[in-house]
Amino acid sequence: MALMRNINRCFYYRLSSSFYRSSVSKKFRHCCIYKNKFSTLALSEIQPYNAVRIDVDEKEIENVVEFYDSLKLQVTESKNKGRSAVWLHIPVKHSALVSEVVISGFTLHHAYNNEIVLYKWLDDTRQNKIPHFATHQVGVCGVVIREDTSELLVTQDKYKPAKWKFPGGLSEFAENIADTAEREVLEETGIVAEFQSVLAFRQHHYLPMAF
Repeated sequence: MALMRNINRCFYYRLSSSFYRSSVSKKFRHCCIYKNKFSTLALSEIQPYNAVRIDVDEKEIENVVEFYDSLKLQVTESKNKGRSAVWLHIPVKHSALVSEVVISGFTLHHAYNNEIVLYKWLDDTRQNKIPHFATHQVGVCGVVIREDTSELLVTQDKYKPAKWKFPGGLSEFAENIADTAEREVLEETGIVAEFQSVLAFRQHHYLPMAF
């Protein structure tokens, strides 16, 4: 029921199914560092999917062939240790490495914070369980009612001036929908509202834009 304290009630409506938060980097614990003369490959164990994360250093790679050989060795060792997958983080300055890495069996997962992230599923006995990266948008609206007059707050649509709508917009990356509702109501109307509960959800597919 998306109530917002005092003058407010907040209605959330979600335009699509939940998005995947890319929080993998927060879920690993450091295990070891593998170094050689031309680069540093930092290895970390990641708990989800029994995976290993490999970070490529940003410094210049003098011998690309040796780099690929070292990467292949790390993948083989990870598989022999029973790991399910390997995540590979490549700085954008080394984007030229990506094509050969893909040929070696890695799959491009996403690009974020000037990094290209790929993975390779190693467990031949199980289906690949790694989820896709974010492909959905989450839109949130707030229904705000002035309790003493029962007036309903609406705003003029930015793209369709003849129409009116509830204040709302897209959730930012990793933002809770409650925070989105409060932020959008404040940004569009100047009213400070507090989230109370969820009223409803709605889902759409293949929309050119969320609102």
